Amino acid sequence: MQGQVEILKNLKVTLIALILIAACHFGGVFGIFFWFGGLFVIPAIAMFFQYRYLSGGSIQKIILAALPWSLYSLSGLVAVQAIEHEGAQTMNQTYYSAPLYSAIIGSIVLGVWASYKGYLNERQQ
Repeated sequence: MQGQVEILKNLKVTLIALILIAACHFGGVFGIFFWFGGLFVIPAIAMFFQYRYLSGGSIQKIILAALPWSLYSLSGLVAVQAIEHEGAQTMNQTYYSAPLYSAIIGSIVLGVWASYKGYLNERQQ
């Protein structure tokens, strides 16, 4: 029973993150963030909040926190390949790679922090 509650909690946090990412993308918020460098910072900050509310081991929490941002970036990078104009393709590749770089850096920082605090092998609620 405890495992099901943990899975549902993690699913809820991940779905909320996906919905917020989609709303910000289609609402144009990420377009504004891109021009001011926010897409290099916002995903890492959001990962810290996701990490806090997820349950399970630290590695599982880091993977689940990075998952929505990785899916967003990778789906955008795949879609960019269909663009024929080289300048537009390069700009869109930069736009979609920024959250991916931020998620990678956020994962590294969370991993270092968890290993420093000794949380790497412990399960947390």
